[in-house]
Amino acid sequence: MELVQEKGYQNVTISDIAEHADINRMTFYAHYDIIEDILIISNTILYVGSLTENCSGDLSYANRP
Repeated sequence: MELVQEKGYQNVTISDIAEHADINRMTFYAHYDIIEDILIISNTILYVGSLTENCSGDLSYANRP
């Protein structure tokens, strides 16, 4: 997400992501088909993280009525 903030969504390339992650482009393609895949996953991780930070109490199914 740092890259998107720095360069803007439309300007981020797979090469940028690979360099930022210290991997080569082929490693990227071994795990993702297109650049949008990793951006969607990153956004999902950030969203779920923010949800869990804002929740309080025990949310496990074992303790539900």
